[in-house]
Amino acid sequence: WSSLSYRPTLSTLPPDNKKVCQLYFGKIPVDSEANTWKCTCGTVRKQNIKLGYTNLISHIKQKHPNHLEMFHLAQQA
Repeated sequence: WSSLSYRPTLSTLPPDNKKVCQLYFGKIPVDSEANTWKCTCGTVRKQNIKLGYTNLISHIKQKHPNHLEMFHLAQQA
């Protein structure tokens, strides 16, 4: 069974949402409870702490379709 010998590598594993968000978003220094983030494209989003990074990731997937490639390139640098 060749499938039993398959070992995922860092490049085949999906990246952690937090790490992807850190690549695209920087926290805006305003009210610490606001959890407001600004994307590299200029879009400002609020993070719902109860939902994790869902709102930020949805923006990245919609506006930055090559985000996985960019993430892996950034990890190699």
